[in-house]
Amino acid sequence: EFQTRSGQDMVPVSDVARLGQSIRTLGVIHDILTQESKQEGEASVISGKKVLTRLLSLMENSLEPRRLLVELADISLPGKQATSLALITNELVSNAIKHGKGDIGVTLDQEGDIAVFTVSDDGPGFPKDFDPMKAANTGLELIENIARYDLQGETHYSARPHGGARVTLKFPVSGTA
Repeated sequence: EFQTRSGQDMVPVSDVARLGQSIRTLGVIHDILTQESKQEGEASVISGKKVLTRLLSLMENSLEPRRLLVELADISLPGKQATSLALITNELVSNAIKHGKGDIGVTLDQEGDIAVFTVSDDGPGFPKDFDPMKAANTGLELIENIARYDLQGETHYSARPHGGARVTLKFPVSGTA
């Protein structure tokens, strides 16, 4: 739709690749929700770890020789939160693949009733005055909108002390353990 509105006849390969990865992400989530509902009658709450493990293993295939360094707590999330987290994960890891160097770290932890999700890389990092809304690209807008409106959370963009970027998402967990 964006390409059509701007009057362009051709769609950049990077846009097609991003769309393809988003479709695969939604497919993974759909598979997990379907599987969970068959096992438990209704998939109202699912494992965030299970969703992210499946998604990240799919994404890792495009990384060689780089790796994903993953540490995921098993947090129970409602289907909507799991879907939102998977979409953000897809976007952040794709950005780390594109802009970063070296291995990519992905963590999910829980502090009380707050989930803490982090993606980090060894790329150029973010400037001190980085503002995702001013840096405005479709991916960052998607991350910010999902984080704020779907997850009622907040994102923090920072440079790592030894170089690289870190994006941290904190959101209230509304699932039950």
